[in-house]
Amino acid sequence: MIGAVLLVVGAVALYRQHAAPSPDRLLSQARRELARGRYERAEELARQTLSREPVNSWARILAAEAAINQQKTGAALKYYLEVPDDGSPAFVAALFGAGEILTHRGQLTNAEMKLRAALSRDPHHALAHYRLAFILGITGRRWESVPHLVELVRTRQYNAEHLLMLGDTERLLNEEQLLQSSRDAVPDDPLPKLGLSRLAVARNDLPGALALLKEVVAAIPAETEAQVRLGMLLLENDRPDEFVQWHARLSPASDEHPEIWVVRGRRALQSSELRVAARCFWEAVLRDPDHRLANYRLGQTLNELHEPDRAAPFLKRAEGLQHLATIMDGLFYDRHDALSMHKAVLLAEPLGRIWESWGWARLALADDPSLAWAAATVRRLEPRLSPDLPRTLPDHNPALQADLSSFPLPNWTSRGAPVVRQTGESPLASRIRFENIAEEAGIRFVYFNSPDSGTTGARLFETTGGGVAAFDFDGDNWPDLYFTQGCRWPEGTHSTEFRDRLFRNLGNGRAADVTDAAGLGDERFSQGVAAGDYNNDGFSDLYVANIGPNRLYRNNGDGTFDDVTRGANVRGNSWTTSCLIADLNGDSWPDIYDVNYCAREQAFSRLCRKEGLSRSCSPRAFDAAPDQVYLGRGDGTFEDVTESSGIDVPNGYGLGIVAADFEGTGHLNLFIANDETANFYFVNETLSRRGGKLNYSERGLLSGLAFDADGLAQACMGVAAGDADGNGLIDLFVSNFYNESDTLYLQQPGGLFADMTRQAGLRDPTFGPLGFGTQLLDADLDGLPDLVLTNGHIDDLRAIGQPYEMAPQFFHNVGSGKFVELTGPSLGEFFAGKYLGRGLARLDWNRDGREDFAVSHIAAPAGLVVNRTATDGHFLALQLRGVTGERDAIGATVHVTAAGRTTMQQLTAGDGYQANNERRLVFGLGGAASVDQVQIRWLNGTEQTFADVPADAEYVLIEGRPELARLASP
Repeated sequence: MIGAVLLVVGAVALYRQHAAPSPDRLLSQARRELARGRYERAEELARQTLSREPVNSWARILAAEAAINQQKTGAALKYYLEVPDDGSPAFVAALFGAGEILTHRGQLTNAEMKLRAALSRDPHHALAHYRLAFILGITGRRWESVPHLVELVRTRQYNAEHLLMLGDTERLLNEEQLLQSSRDAVPDDPLPKLGLSRLAVARNDLPGALALLKEVVAAIPAETEAQVRLGMLLLENDRPDEFVQWHARLSPASDEHPEIWVVRGRRALQSSELRVAARCFWEAVLRDPDHRLANYRLGQTLNELHEPDRAAPFLKRAEGLQHLATIMDGLFYDRHDALSMHKAVLLAEPLGRIWESWGWARLALADDPSLAWAAATVRRLEPRLSPDLPRTLPDHNPALQADLSSFPLPNWTSRGAPVVRQTGESPLASRIRFENIAEEAGIRFVYFNSPDSGTTGARLFETTGGGVAAFDFDGDNWPDLYFTQGCRWPEGTHSTEFRDRLFRNLGNGRAADVTDAAGLGDERFSQGVAAGDYNNDGFSDLYVANIGPNRLYRNNGDGTFDDVTRGANVRGNSWTTSCLIADLNGDSWPDIYDVNYCAREQAFSRLCRKEGLSRSCSPRAFDAAPDQVYLGRGDGTFEDVTESSGIDVPNGYGLGIVAADFEGTGHLNLFIANDETANFYFVNETLSRRGGKLNYSERGLLSGLAFDADGLAQACMGVAAGDADGNGLIDLFVSNFYNESDTLYLQQPGGLFADMTRQAGLRDPTFGPLGFGTQLLDADLDGLPDLVLTNGHIDDLRAIGQPYEMAPQFFHNVGSGKFVELTGPSLGEFFAGKYLGRGLARLDWNRDGREDFAVSHIAAPAGLVVNRTATDGHFLALQLRGVTGERDAIGATVHVTAAGRTTMQQLTAGDGYQANNERRLVFGLGGAASVDQVQIRWLNGTEQTFADVPADAEYVLIEGRPELARLASP
């Protein structure tokens, strides 16, 4: 009986075994349910499979996928982690899946470990490469991410995002929300802190970044990227003892990271160890030929070592890398822009980056199969592709063509010379004060930028105006003011509702609007303005820069002007922002230079979106407009010599300009401040000082003026020119964009410029504001030029926490090229206000020897800000008159010696952003009541000297005359 029962039970079990679905069948059913979106049922079937076959790895993976779709990430992670380590594709898939979940849960270190494990078993796992590149990117380890991105392109499993990350490895990947949530989720995980430290640096929160990096390095000393960032911050925060200690603790393995060598190079530059710096930057380029800053700094250093031939390839590569990064920035916002893709192709291939050139062409062809250039590029490059083709071809690495291994390596056993910072201020600084007297003087002017109330965000043309010129139009020795005005858009209505205005200085503190009487009042959308005597008749003429045709107004000498644009053959029809009048080829007849911005077609209607808001577009969304130059013929007409002069250089979105004899050659060079692209520095190579074919050579890279100290192009606007550090050479201060510090370029012997912004104390206080007009002026007459700066955003982004109107700034020069920002009520109410400041011009309105300034504001009254500083300093004021050269004497250099100290000033033109300074040099003499010697070098090379000149007076210095003509006191 018992045997029979057992027989029946066995038969039932056998029946159930054959009647129940097999594990394979259960798994197939689970897959179908997953595809249909029945996730709970799919997970149940996967679990049934596991109950029948506990070692079935694919069942665990399917269960994990079903759990993920039910928002059960904890369960999914458990499934993945239970997949046995058998080296199978299923285990690799489980590692990747676990890495994905850990990433989203903020466990970045654990996620990275899983992804690296997956790649160790399957080196071609595309998704693992991408996700690991993402983690490396957001935590600031962009150099480490490059091989993973290249692998995606090699295996043809890439998209535009991957090429963008590869194309500009210095772009900051801003995933602050993920990093912060990751830090909250796993407080002990150092990787989120590493990423947050990069964002803190981008916000200029250096103490916060330093604290985070110290935590990271304490947790993982072998993390080279953290060590790099820590060393850089110690360097920039002037902690030499800590830097040397940090350097001594580095492991030998860190030498393989190019950024370590960049930090060493920058330290060597600080201590003037040029050969050590060159060696360090060379080591960096050896390891990463696409490191923009290393190439740039190596080229600059070799130039300083008088090795220009060796420097040239590195500077050329730095320029190409910057141009490619610029294109990447545009594609970041429009990833289907065929024109930008074509530019990327044309830039990447000469850099030896074949994968990227081919990759962009292939993406463009996928978007539009009719693109002939894309099809031709793919056909041409396909045969060159191979699995072992590197990101950058070795023969395109300039470091392999220039052996600097004989240059010394760093040997730092002591702190060396720290960077000296001025922390205090002179006793006179607290007495500096200004007062805005525009209203009481009768200067009532508001720049109208034709805002469109029907759209959110500013159209690009609404953001740039307007300009101001300080000049003496009637010859009474009192400076007058001309403000440019916008108009209702679109242009062409010939309305007189908004017009430029001319204010005559009456000499009693008051001004009179004489626009109509003078025959002026341009009604177009005006930008900058230049004053100059283009026909050398003794009266200053006006040239007005417009969006559209510019205008030349001839001063008739009787208080009136005539529009002579057509007859003068000045045919500009671009968007001209700034301009100048000066003799560029040395024939004694002044010429005209137009700084042009971007193409007009879409710039007046198109808006872009960023951070979820409509806003003005980057100029790079449009083609750059080439500058123009017109040579004066001497008969009142001009010849357009743009194409033959060497200034027709691409990729310049020009905003500011200064013309000066920077190098003492007797020729005027030109500095052009470009928006978001490399600045131009045109060196005048005209063969004769007395006229000849105008010939310029662009040397922004060679001079050090193209980029900032980090090798980056900035959004440059205003320019102030003068001897900021007292070494007898002209320096340049350039104002830049929001959250991008302004830049002080100090000229070194030999015509090179060095970005000394941080050393001058100007980086941090100028980092937040968006700067426009700026000038150097000696507020307290101590012989040291101070800085004044007007600020204001281009877009109203207060919704995302950015300021709109901004306060102007004043920086007191405390000597040796160091500045201290002055703030507080003692400086005057004007500096406590907030404006959308634009053009700013220097003048001495009341002729008291203390320089003042006039400033134009968008949608707010213009300012006439006079200097009320209670100073004991004496002054010497000079007006210059050329005879054999142009009457305005642009480029003439004056050295004044008083009480054993010599100071230098030069009469420059252009004067920065949409501005024209009064043609008057004011020398602060401090306590010296007389001048021992005045020495002038005219642009043609002749020199004159005058001795024992009484101070506190104004003189006219006429070329060739043996004496100074003293003007009557006001």
